[in-house]
Amino acid sequence: GSDAPLAATLPDGRILICCGSFSGPFTEAFNPITHTYAATANMSNSRVSGSTATTLLDGRVLLIGGTAEIFNPMVNAGIGAFEVVP
Repeated sequence: GSDAPLAATLPDGRILICCGSFSGPFTEAFNPITHTYAATANMSNSRVSGSTATTLLDGRVLLIGGTAEIFNPMVNAGIGAFEVVP
């Protein structure tokens, strides 16, 4: 099962869904127009209860909880899609 799911709207209308699970972190994007899910790069750590996902003005998503990471939707599934914030 998943724990502490988070969601944030991306600039193109997709919804970034981030969860932690027993098998590790899991991230995907839901397209509400086509009702489909697509894989994205996975965050480096599962989120903990009380975590937040905030869409920033530049379209990136800041995930805070346990650690802090930023998701870049322009990279989406490639290397560097998630960047750990020091």
